Amino acid sequence: MTDSRGVAEPDEAHPANAPLPFRYSAEQWSEIMAQVPAALADDASLVREVRTSLETALGGYLTMTAAHKSRFARGSPANSMLGAFNQIRETLHYAEATGNALVAGHLNAAHQAMLSSTHVEALEMLAHAHRGNNDPARQLLYDIVLRTWTGPLGGSLKVSRPSSGHRKREATGPAVRFLVAAVAPVISIGREGAERIVEAAKSEAPRRNTR
Repeated sequence: MTDSRGVAEPDEAHPANAPLPFRYSAEQWSEIMAQVPAALADDASLVREVRTSLETALGGYLTMTAAHKSRFARGSPANSMLGAFNQIRETLHYAEATGNALVAGHLNAAHQAMLSSTHVEALEMLAHAHRGNNDPARQLLYDIVLRTWTGPLGGSLKVSRPSSGHRKREATGPAVRFLVAAVAPVISIGREGAERIVEAAKSEAPRRNTR
């Protein structure tokens, strides 16, 4: 069962740690297909491939986002462990700054013990990756959507922002419109945000091809 956005509603038959399914509504899919050239839109096999790729990507985004929020929720073991780790580190720095060698020695031992734990290291890396506006799951979603656009659909990442007098109009171009339509059920990025994402992907493409 899904809500109006195509996102599956949780139920007892769907464990919290299982991948979250996603299905576009007829209206959402129609908006996406409106950005695809008619000749390609008539290819039923290609359309199925594209839809599967996009729905899998959105489902993966929802799954990764839910897992991260659950893992670092207030009061969770991961959140408590990272909190303790950060407190030890801050107190260690204070003890060293004030010349309290005895306390610093004990704190350093505890700090090193936690650092040696692969689990703590992984948690800290995850927390660091999500600092500020960073969101690896969201970036991966954008990447998959644009690869679908340039791959199976053979589209380009060209973006145009025509000017009218002294005022700039909204970014336009098939890639921008496709990205906005594809992720709209879960993320509202707008044309300006989509333009930046497409431009970033375009600048990244040559580096990927040389690796």
